[in-house]
Amino acid sequence: MAEKEGSFWTTLPGILTGLAALLGAIGSLIGVLVSLDDDPAPPPAPNSTVAEETASPDELAASRIAFLSDRTGDCDVHLVSADGSGEEPLTDNGAIDLRPDWSPTGQHLAFASNQDGDFDVYIVDVATGQQRAVIDTDTDEKGPTWSPDGQQLAFSSTRDGATEIWAMAAAGGAEPVQLTDLNRKSVSPDWSPDNDAVAFASNADGDFDIYVMDRDGSDVRNLTGELFDAGADEFDPSWSSDGERISFDGQRESQDFDIYVVDPDGSDLGNVTAHSADDRRSSWAPDDSRIVFGSDRSVPPDDTQRGCSIDTRQMDLFTVSADGSGPQRLLSNEADDSSPAWGPLP
Repeated sequence: MAEKEGSFWTTLPGILTGLAALLGAIGSLIGVLVSLDDDPAPPPAPNSTVAEETASPDELAASRIAFLSDRTGDCDVHLVSADGSGEEPLTDNGAIDLRPDWSPTGQHLAFASNQDGDFDVYIVDVATGQQRAVIDTDTDEKGPTWSPDGQQLAFSSTRDGATEIWAMAAAGGAEPVQLTDLNRKSVSPDWSPDNDAVAFASNADGDFDIYVMDRDGSDVRNLTGELFDAGADEFDPSWSSDGERISFDGQRESQDFDIYVVDPDGSDLGNVTAHSADDRRSSWAPDDSRIVFGSDRSVPPDDTQRGCSIDTRQMDLFTVSADGSGPQRLLSNEADDSSPAWGPLP
């Protein structure tokens, strides 16, 4: 009998070990079957401009803002950190530069310049300052904006007589493709972060409104025409990094421009700034927490000197929280600082 008891206790650990192995195998099999039912996580889009869910204060402060300034004599592209430090010129070509826009990687800026007489689209390497013309015609091309994959540029052009929105390969070479055919004036395009749509301003319905179209130019819809009084103008749309809001400058109940935000379907209009001055040309921080814009609120009323954009007088750069709180002046000087574009996180 002792021998039987010894045999049992000798064998029991082996039995338990076997049972544990069997249970582990069953658990692994269940995990595999469950994973087969789940949709695989989509791979991240190349050069995605969608912001991280959180950005540290240091990261946001170190991100850079491109803007126009005439502090060196001509209207050139300048850079400054989001905390207002490290301001420096990027271009100095003896011409008028307009409306810089960051590539998704933050390595390049696209802008318009009249170096050859009319306005053409150029790309500048941020690290070296080297420039190249992407398109050079006898007509005006302005307001370039990068697609979120970095492969294309949309811009306005007068090449067919009217000012329409066109798109072309950022590398150049291929013929541009016309996106709008509204036979009016369509300007300042901005590509959506999901690469599916382009927002722009146009006077196709009389005054200037904000429109959105599919990336191929189809399904054009007016977002703001019913939101503002007849005769009021809305310009310069800018998509938030998550694609859920579009900021723009518009007139409402006064001749002054304020910064507004609206959903891409034209709903939920919000007023970000409400000031007795012109607030123009907004751009979102990469984490969508703040908006940078140009404003003449610090310029004396009797100072009528024109700024770098033909439809504005001298301006200064301000940032404000996306809910309209905490406005802050970014730079303090007597030059025109305007048309900002907030770059990606470092």
